[in-house]
Amino acid sequence: MLHYIYSCQTLAPLTDAIAQPLFVVSDKYDIEDLKEKFVRYLLRSVRKSNAVDLLVWANLHSGEKIQEAAPDFVAGNFKTICHSNEWKNLMKNYPELGFLVTRRYAAV
Repeated sequence: MLHYIYSCQTLAPLTDAIAQPLFVVSDKYDIEDLKEKFVRYLLRSVRKSNAVDLLVWANLHSGEKIQEAAPDFVAGNFKTICHSNEWKNLMKNYPELGFLVTRRYAAV
């Protein structure tokens, strides 16, 4: 984070493990350009394997653009994702998110 503040670039290549925690810190300190960089990365990195986790993470950390995109991605891949353990955990722990996704799936 400090490296970015001084040089306007990240020290290491972005990964989900780096982008998510740094998004939270950049949100806390209101560093908008850094937040946008992480949001763009996370939106490009959405896959069937991480979409549910990203949906929950965005809900917990106010990633508005991700909160909009992740349910659409999950709904678009619902037939595959609904059989995963991540989906089962989502329905158990965050039923309101599951409801949101199923409504979007029904609208497709």
